[in-house]
Amino acid sequence: MDATIYYPTNATPPYSSIAIVPGFTALPSSVEQWGPFYASHGIVSSIFNAWPIVKRGPTFDKYQTNRFI
Repeated sequence: MDATIYYPTNATPPYSSIAIVPGFTALPSSVEQWGPFYASHGIVSSIFNAWPIVKRGPTFDKYQTNRFI
């Protein structure tokens, strides 16, 4: 799993933080605009790409099988 971390450059520690994970089958680009938004308000944000994990699991196989039914 990879992640992109956005952090404030002009805030005073300690920082708050938030983890952002896109919805099932969504890519990080669908929520990427939130990283700079939170950082601009003094909040560290981590946007995770869970797609490689979902793609390998049995849930993905079931999803692929049933999505055209």
